[in-house]
Amino acid sequence: MNSGADSKNDGQEEREATGGDASSLLLGSRVTAALADLRDGRITLNEVDGTLFEYIIAELMDRKGYENVEVTRTSKESGVDIYASLRDPLGGRLWFLTQCKHYRIDHGVKTGEVRALLGLVDFHRASGGIIIASSFISKGARDLEQMMPYRLMLYDHQAVHQWIREVG
Repeated sequence: MNSGADSKNDGQEEREATGGDASSLLLGSRVTAALADLRDGRITLNEVDGTLFEYIIAELMDRKGYENVEVTRTSKESGVDIYASLRDPLGGRLWFLTQCKHYRIDHGVKTGEVRALLGLVDFHRASGGIIIASSFISKGARDLEQMMPYRLMLYDHQAVHQWIREVG
């Protein structure tokens, strides 16, 4: 059982992590609850809505060591769902554009979607692009990933579940 001081501190940390306003706190609570339910097998990725999926992915990226993780506003659709960076071993920063593909399990990420992301990566002069899907990645998309291993990372539902087991 937490003491009153611990509870107050936990709430303060959550407000700081989510921006502090009531809607951010509610969303943060939904993400935390969904991650626990996903980890324990009470729900699947396809049972969360697309917006919650994006915030779950952002939280997982943050827990995996990405910095400056920012979910874009859905009203300002830019083709990018999450901006995030990583520090390289020499202290530089790599900047990634992430797209979250919340698809039915039988609808995979196709090559055209990967090419579109690469166009955004070039346009924004980002270090690389990431697609994270609640479904699978097509063979053509995987072939493209193999040709650009330092510019493109593709993660399917199995990878997301692995992340959840590791850091969720």
